[in-house]
Amino acid sequence: MPLIDAGVLRNIAALAKPTLLNSMIDLYLQHSPGLVEAIETAAAKMQSAALSQAVHTLKSSTANLGGTRLATVAKECELLWREGGITQAAPIVARIRKEHQEFCAALTDKRSSTPRKRHTEPLKETMNTSENKAAAPATVLVVDDDPGARCWSGRHSKWRAFASSRPPTARPR
Repeated sequence: MPLIDAGVLRNIAALAKPTLLNSMIDLYLQHSPGLVEAIETAAAKMQSAALSQAVHTLKSSTANLGGTRLATVAKECELLWREGGITQAAPIVARIRKEHQEFCAALTDKRSSTPRKRHTEPLKETMNTSENKAAAPATVLVVDDDPGARCWSGRHSKWRAFASSRPPTARPR
């Protein structure tokens, strides 16, 4: 299984030139180490709910950037937790740490091989060029299997919560 699905990264870069991809990589590199630490802590303290939440978040954010191996290991950890195997989580948590380090190194390589403009709000500058004056800032919906999702707002150059627009499920009578 490949460490990283380069097609996912190419698709993200195609949405808003490399600036969106670079921003997503930067955010992942900034926030994912805390998730790995939360996974390790929750597993060591046998905190089932905290482990589930941290593993699920890491799995989803990693998959959104094409991290196939790490996402697969995180999914294995989720399945182990669902089957009540939190006491046997130590080996898989160690694999998560290892795969995370390798994935972050690969993202850093992709990040450094992608041209970067020197400014603080890359999407605003990109979208305000003369050929794109009428274009709206980029927004990317990140799909997850949770009822809520997150989206990238080019207008504000940040991630924000995106509430589900699904109507409440009707209950049978």
